[in-house]
Amino acid sequence: MALISVLTPSLNYCQFLEDAIMSVQFQEKVEVEYIVQDGGSTDGTQELLKKYPWVRWDSSPDRGQSDALNKAFQRAQGDWIAWLNADEFLFPGALFYLLSKAQSSDADIIYGDCLFVDEEGRFLRLLSAHTFSKVVLWHYGPFIPSCAILIRRELLSTNPWSVDVDLLMDWQLYLDLALRKARFVWIPRPIGAFRVHVRQVSAQNRKKFVKSYRFLKERYKARPSWIHYKLGWLLHGILKLKDKCYWRENCARNFRGQDFRWFKGEQQMVNFLEFLNKCYKIDE
Repeated sequence: MALISVLTPSLNYCQFLEDAIMSVQFQEKVEVEYIVQDGGSTDGTQELLKKYPWVRWDSSPDRGQSDALNKAFQRAQGDWIAWLNADEFLFPGALFYLLSKAQSSDADIIYGDCLFVDEEGRFLRLLSAHTFSKVVLWHYGPFIPSCAILIRRELLSTNPWSVDVDLLMDWQLYLDLALRKARFVWIPRPIGAFRVHVRQVSAQNRKKFVKSYRFLKERYKARPSWIHYKLGWLLHGILKLKDKCYWRENCARNFRGQDFRWFKGEQQMVNFLEFLNKCYKIDE
């Protein structure tokens, strides 16, 4: 069976990290190694990690999230790479489903949808991706959720994430993989949860990350003009309509406020399975 390496960069996210760990621990029917690269946290992260001897982890200073991901990747042994930030978590069966679909479709990158949750793991909204499009990727942006992907390891360079990017490192990675002519395949299924909170990097003032936008534009010619962005935005909407993404997102509104941390107890699992059945017509 193919080995999956799940990589988690972390810095002072102890209050969320255990959810990520448990969501990986209870993945079934797959062989997984979990690698946490901590940047030298002072909030009890290391004490938490010591409770889970099966987790491979290291704590040392780094140059940011991209550098931490590269360090974790260099220690990984897996045939496939998954990326799970410390404040995110996976849904039941997610890795097995991704791997089986990747192998049957001969994909290099397989990705699904993600759910936005609050600090307590309560559902906020569904973010449904769509069929892959280079035009959307280049001109609109990173429509693929990083907590919902599996990447064939052999396509990745020694340091897949550029340390010159401190925001949108997912966009940089996808652009690089697309240039390598990787085959992207989307599956309509929720894979991971993106947690919304005030401390996350994406919640900071975007003016702090001008350097990252400039880097992506200069290296990859990404989003070269306002007109290109509008073209990408329009195609993004058309593909979501074609793939019934808006229908699923609208259906998902009925579940707002429900706890989807399925690894916490029976009721949370029931909540998620009901969501899966109602919004994706998947009965498990």
